[in-house]
Amino acid sequence: MIWASRRLKKISPFNSSSRHRAPKLSQQPVAHGDPGSVYVVLAPTAEITAPLIFEALFNGPQDDEEEFDRWMEDDHIPLLLECDDWLAVRRFSLPVAEPVPATRLAIHYLASHDALTSPECAAARDTEFQKRIARLSWMDQRRHGLFKAHRDRYPGLQGAD
Repeated sequence: MIWASRRLKKISPFNSSSRHRAPKLSQQPVAHGDPGSVYVVLAPTAEITAPLIFEALFNGPQDDEEEFDRWMEDDHIPLLLECDDWLAVRRFSLPVAEPVPATRLAIHYLASHDALTSPECAAARDTEFQKRIARLSWMDQRRHGLFKAHRDRYPGLQGAD
């Protein structure tokens, strides 16, 4: 599932003068959470580009997956998307992951480094639900990475109509 900020089309890296393409946003309200929220659900095949990509890998036991998913979907992601620089989050369940074992992957699309130090990010790390999840022994082994876009994904298509 992909969660995206309702502001996504208004953010400069995705405007028509940019080399980045804006994803098509779903017109359907989210299936859970507040219908007046700041996020929408994207089509699973939506193309998303962003200046920065932050990834997080988690390797939790099957017994904890339901609680972890509820935390991500109902608590963590909605709070992150309150930040203007947090553009979207795409999540994956991983049946097999090598060479690093993992059961869940979250890809965060960021407009700037400021998202990672924003008050919204701090708030997402300071909820009661997050504190309960953080106490799970395997959460200490989560892995993160930050990647910067350095060119168009499909440079041959630039300017083609």
